[in-house]
This record gives sequence, C-alpha cells and structure tokens, in this order.
Amino acid sequence: MNRLFNISLSIIFVACLLFFAPAAPAQVAGQNVNMVSGTGWPGGDPFLQRQNEPSMAVSTRNPMHILAGANDYRTVDLELALSGGEETGDSWLGLFKSFDGGLTWKSTLLPGCKYADPQCVDNGALHGGPGYDAGSDPVVRAGTNGMFYYAGLAFDRATSPTTASGTSTIFVARYNDLNNNENADPITYIDTNIVARGNNSEFLDKPALAVDIPRSGAATCSFTAQEPGVGTNGGTLSVPQSFAAGNVYMTYTDFLAGTKANSTPTHLMFTRSTDCGVTWSAPVQLNTGTTTSQGSAIAVNAINGNVYVTWRQFASTGIPDAIMAAQSRDAGRTFAAPVRISTFAPFDQATTTTSIRTNAYPSITTDMFGFVYVAFSAKNMVASGDARVVVAGSIDGAHWTPAIMVDNPSKNSQTNPAGRGHQLMPALAFANGRLTLLYYDLRLDHYENVYTSAPKTATGYTSVLTPEGEQVNPVSPSKVFTPFIDDLGLTMRRHTLDLRVLELGIFPTITLGPSVLVSQYAFGCCVNPGLPSIEQFKFNVPNLPIFGSGHLPFLGDYIDVVPSPAFVPNGNSWAYNFKPSVNPQFHATWTDNRDVVPPLSGDWTNYTPAVPINTLSKFTGGALPTCKVGQEGMRNQNIYTAQITGGLIAGAKGNSKPLGTTIFPVNSTTTVPLQRAFAVEAQNVTSQSLNVRFTIANQPTGGKASFLQFSQLLTLDITIPPFSSVSRSVFVTSTNAQASVTVNVVQIGSIGGSPTANGLSSSAILNPDVTNPNITNPNVTNPNITNPNITNYEVTNPNVTNPNITNPNVTNPNITNPNITNPNVTNPNITNPNV
Repeated sequence: MNRLFNISLSIIFVACLLFFAPAAPAQVAGQNVNMVSGTGWPGGDPFLQRQNEPSMAVSTRNPMHILAGANDYRTVDLELALSGGEETGDSWLGLFKSFDGGLTWKSTLLPGCKYADPQCVDNGALHGGPGYDAGSDPVVRAGTNGMFYYAGLAFDRATSPTTASGTSTIFVARYNDLNNNENADPITYIDTNIVARGNNSEFLDKPALAVDIPRSGAATCSFTAQEPGVGTNGGTLSVPQSFAAGNVYMTYTDFLAGTKANSTPTHLMFTRSTDCGVTWSAPVQLNTGTTTSQGSAIAVNAINGNVYVTWRQFASTGIPDAIMAAQSRDAGRTFAAPVRISTFAPFDQATTTTSIRTNAYPSITTDMFGFVYVAFSAKNMVASGDARVVVAGSIDGAHWTPAIMVDNPSKNSQTNPAGRGHQLMPALAFANGRLTLLYYDLRLDHYENVYTSAPKTATGYTSVLTPEGEQVNPVSPSKVFTPFIDDLGLTMRRHTLDLRVLELGIFPTITLGPSVLVSQYAFGCCVNPGLPSIEQFKFNVPNLPIFGSGHLPFLGDYIDVVPSPAFVPNGNSWAYNFKPSVNPQFHATWTDNRDVVPPLSGDWTNYTPAVPINTLSKFTGGALPTCKVGQEGMRNQNIYTAQITGGLIAGAKGNSKPLGTTIFPVNSTTTVPLQRAFAVEAQNVTSQSLNVRFTIANQPTGGKASFLQFSQLLTLDITIPPFSSVSRSVFVTSTNAQASVTVNVVQIGSIGGSPTANGLSSSAILNPDVTNPNITNPNVTNPNITNPNITNYEVTNPNVTNPNITNPNVTNPNITNPNITNPNVTNPNITNPNV
C-alpha cells in the first residue's frame, strides 16, 4: 500500500509541477543545414555519395562545438580507374565537426579505414594490415570535460550472399574538445579501443552508448592529447588532461548464427568502462535465452546512477513482439531480470526494390526526477492502422505505464488534411526541464496527396497549393496511406516524408505540443507553366533506389536528437543539464534525400560520379572516368541538422581564456590590467524581431567584467532582427585565472523596458570548465611579426610598418552619403532550382 501511495503521490506532484509551470514558447526549428561539406577527399564528398544513420553530441566545454558521425559512402568510387566505371569500395564512418553551433560543418573520415591516407591512421586498433572492409552503425555521445565517445561497428563483408558474414568488431573512438583555439580545430582524436570482437560464426551489430557524470569513488581519466598545427612552427602540441571519469555504458547485439535477420538467435550484451573508454568489463547478457533482440538504447538515472537498457524483442514461436527493459541498480555491475514494457503491433517493413527497411526500435531517456521514458512506433493504435509514435513511462524502471499516443492530431485542412500518415524512427531526449521527441512523419505525403475536396476536372483533380506552399495533385487517400511506405505500382511522384518534433510533459500524460515541422525545403517560382508561382522544389523521398547499384532504397535505422549540452559544470563537479528553462536547446539530425538528382534517362543503375575532366585517381594515379551529365547526382543522399530551441541561442565561440591582473602601460600616463575579451553571441532564430538584454550576472574574484573596456557597463539592450544574430565583447580581469563569468540574454518588451513574462532567455558561461587547457598561440605566418605568448599577454595590434603611400590630389568635394532605407523583403527563402 505504501508503494502504491508513493507512486500516486509522485504522479500528483509532477502533475502539479506541470499545472503551475510557466507557459513555454512553442519549439522553433532552425534552418536545415547539410552536414556534408567539402569537395576534396577525404575532407569532402567529391563523388556526391551517400550518408545516413547520423548521431551527434554537443561539447560540454563549449556548446558551440559539436561532433557527429554517420554511415559514409565517400569511400566508394575510389578505384574507378581500375573498375571500368563500376562503383567500387565500401562504406566507412564519417566524422563531422561544427564550431558555430551547427550552422557550418567540416567533414572527413573516422580514423581506422583501410585506405592509405593519413586520416585513416588510428592507434592500430582498426587500421593496419588488410584493415576492415567497412564500418557502420555510429553512435556519438558526450562526456564531461569535453570528452566525446564515438562507437561503431567495423566488419568484413560476407564472401557471397549465401555465406555467413565476415569478422566484426565493436569499438569506441575517443575525442576531446580542448577548446583552446578559435582559429583551429580543437576537437582532437585520442585513440580507438576495441570493446568486443566477433568471428565467422557470430556477427556483432548495433552498438548503443550512454555516458554518466563522475560520481563518488570515480577513477581518474588521464591522457595526453596530440593537437596538430598549433605547436612550435606549426607542429604538434602535446596537451595533458586529467579529471574524474564518468562511467561509459555500451550494449550491442551478438547474432549467434553469423547472419543477420529478424529471426536469428541473439544475445544482447552489456559492458561498461570506468576509465573513460580505455578498458571494458567482461560483457554480460541482458536478454533471456536466445530471443531475437536488437536495437538497444541506454539511459542513466541522473539522481542515483541507475542504468536502464531497452530493446526490441522480435516475435518467434511462443514469444510476442515486445519492447523490453532491464535495470541495474549498481552502475552496470549487475542487472535485474528484464521486464516487458509493451507487447505491440510493430511498424516493420523489409527492404525491397520499392520500400525502405524500418524496424520499431525504441529510444529511451530519463528526467530530473529519475522517471524513465521509452518511445517506439506501433501500428493499430488508430482505426486506420497507421503507425503512431507512442511513449511509455516508469517511476522505478520496473513498472511501466501503458504506451500512449503523443501526436495523433485530428483531421485538419491546414496541417493534417487526411488525418493519416505513418510515424517512425523516434528519438527521445530530456534537457532544460523538457522532454523532446523527434520522428519521421508522413501526414504530408506528397504522392497523390489527399486534397480530395479540390474541384474535379475531366483529367482528374486540379492541382492544389498546400498551406506550406507545396504543389500537389490530389487523389484519393487510399492510394497514398497504405499499410506500408511502398512505391510498388506507383507511376507518379513517390512517397515523401518529413521530420517533426514534439515537446512532452514531464510524465507522458500531458502533451505540450502541438508538434512542429522541422523539415524545411527550397521553394521557388516560375518553373512549371500553368502552376502556381510558388512551389516546393525539393522533398525527402525515402524509396529512391540509390543502393545496391541502383536497385534498393535505404534511409538508415535511426535519427538523433541531443541536448545542448548534456552536462553542465556544477562547482568542482558536473550535473545533468536538467534545470528548467522556457528556452530548451537541442540539436536534431536525420537522413535526407532532398539533394538526390534523378537520372535523366530514368536508369538508376547507370551512375558516374561527379568527377572533373582529367582527374587522376588519388590511389592509382590513373585517369578517372569523366562523369556523364544526368548521371552524377543520383547517389547524393546527405545528413541534415537543425537547432531545436524556443527561439533564442546564446554562446561564445571562444569561451575559455586564462585571466589575470598584470598591469600594462597604455601610454605615459595610463595603465590597465590584462584583459581578456570574449565575444558573446545571441542568435534570434524566429521570424520576428527580438528585443533582448545582455546582463553580466557576476563579477570575477579580484577583477571585473564589463561590456566596456575602460569603464563599467553591466547591461546592454539590443534588437535582434529575425533570423539574425548580434555579438558583443565582454572584457574580463581577475586574480583567479579560471574565474567564471555568466552572461545572461533575456527577452525584453522594448529597449529599456522590463523582461517579458515567460519570455525567452539563454546564457553564455565564460570559463565554464576549470580543467580546460590554456588557449594556444595563433598561427602567425608573417616572419616580421613576433608573436607574444597569448597565455601571458592579450594580443592586440602588432607593429605594422606602413609603406609610404603617395596620395594623389583629390579634388572631389565633400560628398554626403544619403541615408538609404532597405526595403522590407517578405519573400521567403527562395533558392534557384537545379539547372
């Protein structure tokens, strides 16, 4: 009775929190950004190849820094000169970095690939000898103190379609964000460590990863990062690091028959590392017997460190389709027997020539009260049988609520014209007091759409412009919304899908939605005569046959949404980023086919990569076949990202610099203490102007922080135009070299006015991590300039000798430049169609 009373009391408590919580602004999806950049190899994708199954994490030292991974096929087509033009090579794992909060990206390959390129060289774990044929299944998670963990699968292909898979290896590559240089890449590769190895009779697959904060009795994490390009004369700088280690947890699937299928017996294995991913415990099995268990996910209870693992159990004789869970109450040393969260009708479909593969794998997260949430895609939740994302919750990890639909809007002519459409591949995360759910959604499927109320003509329904400005040709919904997302028999436009994000209540009984469309596509005009002037140019079309040499579609098995960041400094330790905010910040990433250009001939097998004339192979030295017009863009699948916020983002690209009070002369009569200048940025990602107030929230020990260099100014009121940003310098001195200063940015009603009730707010913390390495000297290539040590001086303008410049006589009278008022431009983002 006491247990039931406590559970009931907790639910009432949470309901009260929700009831009295301030109203939150609707989630705002930022611009869609293609994460694949560059035309060189491997630091680019010159062949316009495929990327999918993205995963990402935000640095805990600087939220502007992001590391991501994906299945990456830029290694295909490397040996075209030897193959007569056929596609060759195999997938590996891509590495993607952003240093401005996800607005721009650099991409390359994860070390360990088998090719003779410096980027492929690791510490010997994967690279060397014959190397592994391929890599896949990336998962990236952040640890404290700027740590990143990149888990994946490296394997050899089966020698034939009828033989077992080759050898396989589960590994973790480690990176650290040194956060010590604004003009170089501070996210540095440390090493790669093997977690488990398979063999010809057992194939390892689908790793999952979770990281905890350091807790009582934590071991020490020590390593020396080798940072290239910032040492003496551009050499490598050795940066020692030492801090408390948070546990790292991993699961993976062991296919016992050496083949992968939804009927193959499996063991779901768990292992943990207490030394930041260097060594791993002996793996233990979580599922019972050999039930086919796959698609695991892990979460950690922020309060007590309990570990939760969920996975999909596939149906077999006497065993139903189910979502399972197991819990450890001793930081992953042992696990209780698994429990069944839900038996359900899964939304599964196999790969065919006309349909993508998708399996109902779960996603899991926990909140600031220790509640646990699991999301998955289920059919038969509605009368139509369409798949819906559902969420189940638990207060103790052992007893679960029924799975409930969280986004089932009624039919609406503006946003859900048919009241139909599958939902699949959910990703779940919690931060800033908000539970955020990301998923693919087909309510706006563009093949023969559902505007059946449109007037009918002799040739069918007339074209209709949707509220989003999309041109569709409406036909009966029965030809669109079928039990599967399959293009079999379709002769017109193929199925399309979008991405949506939904904000949930703290316990899955209240939805704070409605869901928001994350997908944003190019629009333009005047392309098709007789159609409305504004139409959508690009779509995410999942079933394009861009794999299997032009015969099979594939969109990956998962997408990702992560907090920005997952952990924050808390005194001399770390805490989960759970403090409630009306402006929660996340990053979403997904696979998108919008950039695929169909072949002019209609033949998806007749492909040549986008290679300029007379290009030589990087590996053979021979000439590469020249691409043929209309055949070069049909493999260009990319991964995309978007910021998910309330509408306001604050940060500092260089947020860590050692402080000091050393006195420096300005002139013969004036001296000033050593100052560090931090550029604090605020982004407005909404469509309306924002009035904001910058406020320096605290003063550092023995010094000061100000928006003015030589006097004190603690607040600034600024108007940020729509989809724009502003930056202001904060000048800081202190007797404590690691003193931290917080700059708050809050929405105000007007310049000089009061803060807006329940308005947007964000913060930038300067010097957030006392373990952050010192900043490095900027690279100065001019030999005439002596660069002082930047850790001891604030570098301003070096002595520049100005050559004598003879100014010709200027007879132009004084010219007064008239004020020019820029006209308001209300045209939405318009991009030029592919020409």
